[in-house]
Amino acid sequence: MLAIIDGDVLAYSCIKDRWKEKVKDPNVVELDPIIGKKIVPEMDDAENLAYSKKVWPKCIENLNTILADTFADEYLIAVKSSSNFRDDIWGDYKKHRTPSNSVKYIRQFLIEQKDAVEAYYREADDLLRIWAEEARSIGKDFIICGIDKDLKCVPGMHYHTRDRIVFEVSEVEANILFYSQLLQGDSVDGIPGVPKVGPKKAEKLLGHLTSEEDMQEAVVGEYVAYYGSKWYEYLLANGKMLYIQKHLDDWFSIKDWPIVKELT
Repeated sequence: MLAIIDGDVLAYSCIKDRWKEKVKDPNVVELDPIIGKKIVPEMDDAENLAYSKKVWPKCIENLNTILADTFADEYLIAVKSSSNFRDDIWGDYKKHRTPSNSVKYIRQFLIEQKDAVEAYYREADDLLRIWAEEARSIGKDFIICGIDKDLKCVPGMHYHTRDRIVFEVSEVEANILFYSQLLQGDSVDGIPGVPKVGPKKAEKLLGHLTSEEDMQEAVVGEYVAYYGSKWYEYLLANGKMLYIQKHLDDWFSIKDWPIVKELT
């Protein structure tokens, strides 16, 4: 069994208690009483490196747990890079994410000591799917390991690294999730989708469908209704940000969708 692992989840999993540790620091200050929250002074670079070395064994422990739970005898790990083609498409892409300076060191340790691969100019999720499709093409058993709901757009076996649950995603389930994302967007990542379309409406529109053509027709209908003459532009942009690549030269396109051919 090949475990295909989101290395960023590994990195964050071993620093998740950092805030709890730092909040005990006497230097922590209170914000305005109206807000009622605390802020934690950021570590300097030397502190980040020292902290990363301290928690690195926890990262290895978590990796070993994944391999044991999935009965994997080999693994591949992908980590985020500093560049992503999605940033060139949408200026607000993941603008709300606050990176941890400790994570960059854990990523580097994974690259140097565990042969992790940096997902240059793309997401780690893209590499995970690319590897999954390569394994599928040669009949090799694989399991995708992470916590990102977006990975459920990839059919096959999955392992939730936080809940330690193994589950399978069918091709129909994977398609429904992807087309639902096209409708809903992703507020965390700054992807608009179709405003006012939430989980319930997406389920009503897509939950009973089994063919991709029908799902595509439902999605296009909502984009046309909301965006009017700019529906193609918005659908293409949203799709490019949400779509997880199957191979390195796999770029999202809608020009071959039957409903799109009818309307353009």
